[in-house]
Amino acid sequence: AAVSLGITYEAIQPHLRIPEAKGRSIIVRKGISGLLTPGGIQSQAFVLNDITNQLIFEKELSDRILLSDVFGVAVFDPQGSLVIANRDVHDFCRANAISLDGRDRFMEGLTPFIMEKGNEGALFDEWLQRTPITVSLTKPDKQYLKVDISTLPVGEKQYSLFILTNITKLKEVEILKGQIVSIVSHELKTPMTNIMGFSEILVEELEGEMKHFAGIIQEESVRLTKFVNTFLDINRIEEGRQQIKMVPVLLSDLLEEAALTLSPLAEKKGIKLLVQKAVLPVSVSADRDLTKQCIINLAENAMKYSPPNREVTLQIEETADTVRVNIIDQGYGIRNEDLNNIFEKFFRSSSEETEDIKGSGLGLSFVKEAVEAQGGRIAVTSTYGLRSTFSLVFPKAA
Repeated sequence: AAVSLGITYEAIQPHLRIPEAKGRSIIVRKGISGLLTPGGIQSQAFVLNDITNQLIFEKELSDRILLSDVFGVAVFDPQGSLVIANRDVHDFCRANAISLDGRDRFMEGLTPFIMEKGNEGALFDEWLQRTPITVSLTKPDKQYLKVDISTLPVGEKQYSLFILTNITKLKEVEILKGQIVSIVSHELKTPMTNIMGFSEILVEELEGEMKHFAGIIQEESVRLTKFVNTFLDINRIEEGRQQIKMVPVLLSDLLEEAALTLSPLAEKKGIKLLVQKAVLPVSVSADRDLTKQCIINLAENAMKYSPPNREVTLQIEETADTVRVNIIDQGYGIRNEDLNNIFEKFFRSSSEETEDIKGSGLGLSFVKEAVEAQGGRIAVTSTYGLRSTFSLVFPKAA
């Protein structure tokens, strides 16, 4: 009705004649008499239209929240006050002593239950970048929730929307699968160690063609042992069993140590390995051994996927609020369509140049899990056929 009233006025406006007295300014009528003019009617019609749209939106939002088949939904207004939440949210907050008295207090209450590291004390905008997050609750029963966070525009205002989905069954299957794989991997570990040891003895004792065959056995057993160990490392991190020792770490030291470890491989491949330190010493809060392993993995990959006589650079870069360890190569690069998948387990980017290069597809997956477990993240840029840059990104130490 309000819209129709406004449209009707627009249609008849050209035909209206409002008399004006010569030499006198028009006096704007106020109050009821002002509202009864054509202009007043149109103005109030548009106000009524805006209010109607707002009410319709709020009704649809309320219905969607209260009748939702997901576990729970909570909406907070731009000031952070709770607008609405369904019964399941109230129940699980009450059981786990999580406050709904404001968005920030709700986030603070969720933080101890978050499985992913790095959300401690984080602001809402940082949670938005890391969504979804996984929450593990013990009351009233053991359950896992996926929390999707987004902003909800209402007119010119931005509301905060939290959608919680119960993923307990999915998570339990995932954990069981990981446990089975872990058991199988452990069973492989002992015989592979024996094969590796015996093949090393054979390489030293045998001559000619037999020595060559023993060398192949040794090389493949080393590769398979590394595969098993990497898989077990990923599994430990995913299940939260990996002990993370966060200490101040001087990154320049890690780069020097990684370069020293990798120098024989660089020499064998004909790669020039460079280290570019920051002007001033830079430290971050991280697990020293885990971070060093991440740098070594990325640098090994850079050399593996680079032709001979190229450079691989280990570089420290500071921004306003982060510190980045960049591993820059002049290798084969990665196709754009593969960039979103390279951190998935067992994924390998395919190209003519790299199809004969051996690899498990686990190295980058390990790096991603390891750096995220420390509250950091991994980033990559690549130009196919020219270069790639992998970056370990850490928040600056306070």
